[in-house]
Amino acid sequence: MCTDRVTVQRAPNPAAAASGAAERVYATHLTNVPFSIQARSGSYRQREDGMAPEAMFVGFCPGVPDIKAGDRILHGTTRYDVTFVANQFGHHLECDLALVVVP
Repeated sequence: MCTDRVTVQRAPNPAAAASGAAERVYATHLTNVPFSIQARSGSYRQREDGMAPEAMFVGFCPGVPDIKAGDRILHGTTRYDVTFVANQFGHHLECDLALVVVP
């Protein structure tokens, strides 16, 4: 059961974001989305931009709202970058998430 509510942000210009532009500008895309976030045990990787290691999580969302790789999930003051989205037979979404630790 998804008891948490999150905000989904999206870069208005996905082409610029995909090109690796240094600064991406995100705008609110969806609000009050039911979402459950769970840690992936022992899963860390180094960010491509070298900022800091990322902790990897998985998120579950009932239904199939418009969430895509490249979006951001905001849960309170915590930000997760969506790295992969799988539609599970129209029942729910499973999203791979990276928690970015900003130094």
